[in-house]
Amino acid sequence: ERVAGKSLSGNAYYILTVLLSGGFAGVFGWAVATPMDVIKSRMQVDNLGQRKYRGLIHCIRVSVKEEGIRVLFKGLGLNCIRAFPSWPFWLPGAGISLPIGPTSYSS
Repeated sequence: ERVAGKSLSGNAYYILTVLLSGGFAGVFGWAVATPMDVIKSRMQVDNLGQRKYRGLIHCIRVSVKEEGIRVLFKGLGLNCIRAFPSWPFWLPGAGISLPIGPTSYSS
């Protein structure tokens, strides 16, 4: 395989694949979690003052009605900018105890 005009050895290609996979996994994870996080934050703030929401579903309905569906993804861009460089080092946690690169476990 070639990246930026340079040939990659097996281990370098494997490491690049793991890092990119981790970055995209982090972005996907935040894309799934952000709507829940937005609603959780709104309900937490709602408990500090006058109550605007009667519950989880009411919070979702009122938020989407007042601000549109995009309200559920507030902060996603910033979370993705943060997740892409950090998740590649969190995702392969199990790989820390294994040698880097493809291995065979047959005895």
